[in-house]
Amino acid sequence: MSISSTIKEARNRWMELRLQDKKLDPAWANVYHMMFSGKKSALEAGIEIILKMDWTDALSKFVEVNEFSELTIVPQFSSQDRAIIAYTLLTCLQNSTQNFWLSDLQAEELDLLVMLAAGLETLEEIPDWMIEPLFMASIATKMLPTDTYSLGHSANNAFPDERPRSFQMDALEIGRFPVSQFLYNIVMEENPSQSLGWNHPVDTISWSQAIEFCNQLSTVLNLEPVYQLNKELHCDSSANGFRLLDSQEWEAAARFNTDTPFAGSKDIADVSWRNMQTSQPIARLKPNRLGLFDMCGSVWQWCQNNDSTYAERKGGSWLSESRACEAWFQSKRRQQYASVVQGLRICRKEFQEITPPKEVKLPIEDEEEESWSDGW
Repeated sequence: MSISSTIKEARNRWMELRLQDKKLDPAWANVYHMMFSGKKSALEAGIEIILKMDWTDALSKFVEVNEFSELTIVPQFSSQDRAIIAYTLLTCLQNSTQNFWLSDLQAEELDLLVMLAAGLETLEEIPDWMIEPLFMASIATKMLPTDTYSLGHSANNAFPDERPRSFQMDALEIGRFPVSQFLYNIVMEENPSQSLGWNHPVDTISWSQAIEFCNQLSTVLNLEPVYQLNKELHCDSSANGFRLLDSQEWEAAARFNTDTPFAGSKDIADVSWRNMQTSQPIARLKPNRLGLFDMCGSVWQWCQNNDSTYAERKGGSWLSESRACEAWFQSKRRQQYASVVQGLRICRKEFQEITPPKEVKLPIEDEEEESWSDGW
């Protein structure tokens, strides 16, 4: 059964329930008004009632499905209300024991609703109580399991470093999204990006800044930093903090043992932004087979390597030619290089679950905006 038909069936069940129980309408109206009062305590009380009374099907009134069977929140709600709905959907899915239509989606898929704050445009629109869920969703990961992965390709236009080979690797948790300006701003208390948008990937990041971000994020989450920055970079392989993927790990995650040139599709338009004037919000295109968003054609992503002068990067960008967005394509830039199309993605070894930090501050968005080209 498709998501669209499941939602339609859920709405029918909800209408039947309303007809059978005349007391339900005013009761639900009270919960509805409680949820949207703007107070987190009232919202949580409303969610508790929804779960206790098995009213989760009533949440279908808040959502719609587009032609790609993707779940979105109906547009007539205000931005802050959309954030409240996103939070409610996520919480109910994680805590409900009832088999309702949202169960067709994994809880981590609803991370996306929180990640995007259901359409919030600016940081100022985000309620204070949403900051922590947004922060945790921003560092959501997918597990790339221990396995032997196929890299490279055998087409006639393959470069020497793109020839077919196998790569044995241990399990790795990989960020579902490129690092967003929201996340970078919270961790580093600044936003160097030129293509501005709180839910856009951070850009204008040098390799050294990417390394510093990984260490600082680890510190914020009480994890052990991976990198020691002296005259030479040293990586502590036993540390449980975040780091950059190396180029082979990146390609293994992007392809996930498929032969598609672009991460998740043979058609670049499915997974990569084309002919844009600026970067685009995170996670608006299709994920790859592993569930990672924006691996290709969003921002270039720095990789970990041992060269003291140049650093590898993967993925291409919204300004790149299609060849540069292929999963096996590899580029190098000086470590000090930073441009409007240069960002990063994080990973860490398979460890215990991360707990939220004690305090997450709301970052301040820079109002200046510039744009300039880089291409490859």
